[in-house]
Amino acid sequence: MASKLQNHADNNNEKDVKTEEELKEKASELLTHVRILSLNAVETILKWREYIQQAYYITRGVVKANQTIIIPFLYNDVNYLLKVKKMSSNNSYI
Repeated sequence: MASKLQNHADNNNEKDVKTEEELKEKASELLTHVRILSLNAVETILKWREYIQQAYYITRGVVKANQTIIIPFLYNDVNYLLKVKKMSSNNSYI
């Protein structure tokens, strides 16, 4: 009976190790996806900002601007790009 319990415990430990390795692999895969999606979001926001700037300059009749206007992209009343920058510099996000 003791050997059956030991075999059962050994099998559970092997399953736990395999499960832990699978979880680490899945977490790594998901983190890669988060990075790609984050970069995509930043690129899209920058394109949006450029479009808004161009529309602003066209409506004002500005041919070449001496200064660029800063247009924050707010998400939940927070500048999203600044939040991403802060989080990535703290290594808590990316």
